[in-house]
Amino acid sequence: MAVNQVRRVVIHPDDSPLLSNSPRGRQAAVRALELALRVKQQLEARGIEAVYQLEEGEILAEPLPEANERRGLLLYEAAEGGAGVLTRLVHEPDALSRVARAALQIMHLDVPNPPHDVPDPEDLEDADENACIAGCYRCLLSYYNQPDHAIIDRRDRAAREILVRLARVQTRLLDQEPEELDIEDQPADEDGWEARWRAAFARELHGAQPPVRSAVGETAVLQWTDDLVAIALPDTPPELQHEWEERGYTFVRFAADESTWPQTFIRLGRLLGFQR
Repeated sequence: MAVNQVRRVVIHPDDSPLLSNSPRGRQAAVRALELALRVKQQLEARGIEAVYQLEEGEILAEPLPEANERRGLLLYEAAEGGAGVLTRLVHEPDALSRVARAALQIMHLDVPNPPHDVPDPEDLEDADENACIAGCYRCLLSYYNQPDHAIIDRRDRAAREILVRLARVQTRLLDQEPEELDIEDQPADEDGWEARWRAAFARELHGAQPPVRSAVGETAVLQWTDDLVAIALPDTPPELQHEWEERGYTFVRFAADESTWPQTFIRLGRLLGFQR
């Protein structure tokens, strides 16, 4: 029996079919982007780092609005004070593209450094014969995303398409005047959802700062502008809620079944930082 023989062991999750709506693809892209922020890559073109040297866990990613409905991604610096990485992602035109390119490389894909173009998703090939199947601890898996190991798959086409698109972009800040909303002080219809909600709010969150009532077309929105929190009542149009969520608001939806409202008010109170 040979002694002192080193063998490479690649750990990966079971090769299960893709889930509906490709959650594993989005999670693979999330993890690859997160890893790219902390892995050192040298660019041949300009001799600068494509990504930032950070310790594991300094940059974290959370799915939005929740893990079972991944429609967005929240990146944040977990270290106290931060390293300024996210600010650079916003202000440097090519920062996001460099991160996405490095993310593809982390996924064991043969992606050249600038100034060479990124291949199309269908033309991406593995960089070496030691590439894993769905994911491994050299690429997408880590201690921090263990609950998602079963749905992570580096081969997912959606994940590759997202990262290829990001690797080809240039970002710039837009000067945009803040949108002014019409503030209404009129009392709501005494028999409407808003009046019933206000009565429940006074009971459940007595002493909390009341919301501002804003007119959006023919719909009234109750919101807390400083917290970017708003509520959705049973008659609030879903498309209005979606539009505001795209602008960064967190909506708390109150169902038509008023017996569920006490628990919903608890969640709202937490978002507002209200303590009884």
